[in-house]
Amino acid sequence: MDNGMEWSRGDVLGRGSFATVSLAFVHEPCQWQLPSVVAVKSAPLSLSGSLRHEYSVLGELQGCRQIVRCFGDEVVVDEATGVQSYNLLLEFADGGSLQDAVRRSGRGLGEPTIRRHARSVLRGLEYIHARGYAHCDIKLQNTSSAVAAMTS
Repeated sequence: MDNGMEWSRGDVLGRGSFATVSLAFVHEPCQWQLPSVVAVKSAPLSLSGSLRHEYSVLGELQGCRQIVRCFGDEVVVDEATGVQSYNLLLEFADGGSLQDAVRRSGRGLGEPTIRRHARSVLRGLEYIHARGYAHCDIKLQNTSSAVAAMTS
């Protein structure tokens, strides 16, 4: 389970029902053939069932540009508190979510941009469905604007 990668936690990007997502800075990205910045999704080990399931599903969904890549998982112990956490290391979508893009626009997105994002989401959903899964939490906060923008 431990991927052996050394990283340090940055700012919190968001909080969901099951986990907190933070920036993570990889100390030796070349050694792991990873970007220097990733996202880490964390939950207390005792509450990590959903996150562990996400890890197993993401393992089957790699290879689609519209789905964030998963770089591994790990269990760590906070030295100060002794609390165990489960971490999932994911591709960082530096453009933020689609919700962030709408907020940045200040007035909504234009039709060409909406088409591009919709096409990207539908391609990702098609890939997921073809592998026997259904995404049950489609919303602006869970849709990367960076991935949608590069797949027009």
